[in-house]
Amino acid sequence: MKKFLKLFSLLMAAVLILSFSGCGKNETKKDKEALYSESNVDLKGRTVTVGVPNQMVRYMPQEDDSQFSQYMNEYTKHVNKVRLAREKEAEEKFNCNIEWKVIEGNKLLSSLKSGNDTPDILMLNANSGILDLITENLILPLDDYIDFESGLYSNSVQKSSLWRGKHYGLSGDWVHSGQIITYNKTMIQKAGFTDPYELMKTDQWTWESFLDMLKQLTVPDENNPSNSTWGMVDSDFRSVYINFIYSNGGDYISENNGKFELMLESPNTMEAIRFVTDLYENYKVVYNTLGSGNNRRQGAEIFRSGKAAFYGGYYNGSSRNNNQGNNPQFETGIVPYPKGNSASGYTSYYNAGSNIYCIPATTKQPEGIAKVLHCLLSIYDSTKSDYINYETEVLAEASEEQTEINKILSENLTYTWFLSDAKYSTPLNDIITGIITDKKSIEESINSQKELLNTLLSTLNQKISQQE
Repeated sequence: MKKFLKLFSLLMAAVLILSFSGCGKNETKKDKEALYSESNVDLKGRTVTVGVPNQMVRYMPQEDDSQFSQYMNEYTKHVNKVRLAREKEAEEKFNCNIEWKVIEGNKLLSSLKSGNDTPDILMLNANSGILDLITENLILPLDDYIDFESGLYSNSVQKSSLWRGKHYGLSGDWVHSGQIITYNKTMIQKAGFTDPYELMKTDQWTWESFLDMLKQLTVPDENNPSNSTWGMVDSDFRSVYINFIYSNGGDYISENNGKFELMLESPNTMEAIRFVTDLYENYKVVYNTLGSGNNRRQGAEIFRSGKAAFYGGYYNGSSRNNNQGNNPQFETGIVPYPKGNSASGYTSYYNAGSNIYCIPATTKQPEGIAKVLHCLLSIYDSTKSDYINYETEVLAEASEEQTEINKILSENLTYTWFLSDAKYSTPLNDIITGIITDKKSIEESINSQKELLNTLLSTLNQKISQQE
């Protein structure tokens, strides 16, 4: 009998624990639903202003889109139509009037600090000093107002606003992809090489296979350099360095144990810097457009003329069917940057803070404004009567290569806040320029900017510690 009572007591205790556990889950679910609920939001006829930088005006919904006809096709016209519908929906649902306004980027920081004439919602770009706005508490984290864990905005693109565990904006994009190289299919096939895209599919698109192609396809003409054929032509040698750093699993600046540190001398990053330097200086298989006194458009012209096997970027003469209207003499393809020796897969980077919508700290009723923002950007929401179907409207127009490459890179992106912020990108560009233009050693060039970069990071880490 005692054994029975003891067993019965244990069973009852287990039932009670499970009951309380279930109650906790239900309460958490209810709390979460209440937190993100839109039912009680009434802005009482308030005007909600949405500020867009002057260079991004085309992102504003347009009742009359004729002035933007140069940017418009059937897809972008549909996007504009859905944006207008979301604006009307938000106005009716939350009892407000939405007003879009153009803002001047050079007045942004002072406006946010003073709180004068600041929009309720602000579209920011990666090069707008957004990191300073975050660390100076001038824009709000949105995690208390928008659900980033489930539903429409739980997708990976929202990592573009993620800073140290909090989202400081909302991205209206559906997918982010990484950086690619365009190549001359015809030239590569005639030389007897396997197509780079096919190499990628079998995990053989590596630095080694890339270098082998560059070396064999570079044909210098000492008497008339303009007749030379190059393995690769760049659009900007600095971007080539950066892309190879990330294709090798390297980084520029990274957070370790709560503090940001310079990663230029880490093994993966140094390996990439040495490899790219060899491409330019030792193997001489990459044409340096800027170093040759040309502008970056020259690279596209050299590639278009059939004088280079690879172009460091997306060549906009390419068509989705590889029928070269601008290049009847050859076909082109696209491929990620080759996998580095120390990388586990095909990787790339994306500039965090790119085209995200934020709420300034001076905004009144931020909870309600966040619900307006949630609605305005919900153009991909399939539960609504009209929406953008990414599968049929975007992917259906893409080639097999584009679709596969976007999928691979979107799943292997490093989001970085430091490559488009001039405060941090300028020293990096100076280091790379020192190597290629000034012919400094890698170590010497890094050391020339190390003190400045460490000071910048020390200041950043101090700001972070003060916020905590």
